Amino acid sequence: MTEKTMIAVADADRKQLAYAAKNVHNLQFNGRDIKAEELRELLTSINVTEIEVDGTVQGDSDNTPPTGAQGTTSPAEEGEKPVYTKAKIKIFVTEKDKAPVPLGVNGKLMYVPRDKEVEIPIKFYHALDDAKHIIYEKGSGKVGDDAIKNPQKVHRYPHSVIAFS
Repeated sequence: MTEKTMIAVADADRKQLAYAAKNVHNLQFNGRDIKAEELRELLTSINVTEIEVDGTVQGDSDNTPPTGAQGTTSPAEEGEKPVYTKAKIKIFVTEKDKAPVPLGVNGKLMYVPRDKEVEIPIKFYHALDDAKHIIYEKGSGKVGDDAIKNPQKVHRYPHSVIAFS
């Protein structure tokens, strides 16, 4: 059993802060990779001065992504290293879309086949993951209820991430 220790928010590293914010205080990052300083500000804004840590989240000794970061870490912070360069994904076939998915990044274009596990560079994965559109729920059809309701952002190309490497 791992012993838990309380440390000051000011002394915690980014991985510890991200774990506490997401798993202890139920804060959502919406897939953003938040820097340590932003996490400290966020936690102190809800009056958190200490967080509980154990050996599983202490330091950056392993290559697991921080919770809520969608598989990447920010190499911009001192002492942290980039972790992933590739993503293994599967893009689903839909009734309307069966053709390969075009992904473009900085003038480079790649066609990713559907319904097949493929490994792509991380920058193309980010383009895929950022490709979203808004769908709306139509009214019930009753008189006076023809309004468009509940806008939702959804992935333009539904996909699963199998692994990051």
